[in-house]
Amino acid sequence: GEKAYICLTKQSLYIVKQRFDGEPEKISYPWIQLCIKDPEDRRLFKLKLEERESKIFISPVRDALVDEIQMYWKTDLMLRNNEVVPFPLKTAVIKHPKRVITGQSDPLLDPLPGTKLAQHEDYTVFIPSGFFEAGNAAATATTDAAMPIRQVGSTLGGGPRVQALRGKQKKWTMDDGTTFEMWVMPPAPVNMLDQREKTTLRLNAEHRARKLGEASREDYAVLFTHDYRKKMNLTADPASWSLWEVL
Repeated sequence: GEKAYICLTKQSLYIVKQRFDGEPEKISYPWIQLCIKDPEDRRLFKLKLEERESKIFISPVRDALVDEIQMYWKTDLMLRNNEVVPFPLKTAVIKHPKRVITGQSDPLLDPLPGTKLAQHEDYTVFIPSGFFEAGNAAATATTDAAMPIRQVGSTLGGGPRVQALRGKQKKWTMDDGTTFEMWVMPPAPVNMLDQREKTTLRLNAEHRARKLGEASREDYAVLFTHDYRKKMNLTADPASWSLWEVL
């Protein structure tokens, strides 16, 4: 096998070679008869195709990728046949020479040069290696704390009322005093999602955009503002994060 990108479109997915040489290989969603996920190698999955050779893929974000394929497959079928059909998904051992037992955790790529892994609860990110090691009590602390989330209304006296959600905080520190914090919030009802950090992020992004516009001394206007999720890019960087886009 060779490294490639999987590009999902409305009616087909395409396998594009990492070097972009040759024609992309097309797989129409109706060709997918079955998707198999290996229960022990959490990178491995297989697509069985109608009257075509099956395809086996290895991806460090397998579960997220299969979820995306499932969404496109069901949407395509619904638009063509006007019916909702469950995605053909099952779990089974897949025979492959690169199959490994990864256990319950997803495999991680090696840290980029100058970085190391920072772990908190079920989350793992890369941070600059200058931060103190996680085992150093003077550098790392895990506490239950309350994070102010947003203004959610007014008190009887007319002042702002700030809601705080309790979560688990972990902090890393560098020699120059720079800190890196990770917050993990407990599950919350859907109707509370608009009260969490996304709204604060939106306001901060809009204020920053307006300051830049005012500094330019030119006419400007905010055309739209919305949340945006950055996903894997063409450099094969697996990082993804949520942000607020202002145009």
